[in-house]
Amino acid sequence: MITVRFPNGQAVTYNSGARIDKWSNGTNIKTREDGLLAWVSDSSGAIIEWSTPCKVENPIANVTWAEALKVVAQNCREFDHWQDLELLASLKDKLRKFNRQQKRWMK
Repeated sequence: MITVRFPNGQAVTYNSGARIDKWSNGTNIKTREDGLLAWVSDSSGAIIEWSTPCKVENPIANVTWAEALKVVAQNCREFDHWQDLELLASLKDKLRKFNRQQKRWMK
């Protein structure tokens, strides 16, 4: 992603911009496949910003149930100031049906 900022405040972002070629009187903005997107003249006073495209991640999708349960068990006291105390109370009710000695759920 390449953004060109002009002195008048206008900014143009080229999402498919992957590289620039500097010439003596300006700069080519090109795609990964060498396609020309724009020509920016040096006399324009523009600033060319180069940044990698944003990536939206969902880290919770990579967490297993076992890992999530381990975090809850290790940090259960942190729930004192949690807003959804009804959910915590529900969890406690459900855990009453788990037999700790036999390590299985009661019927």
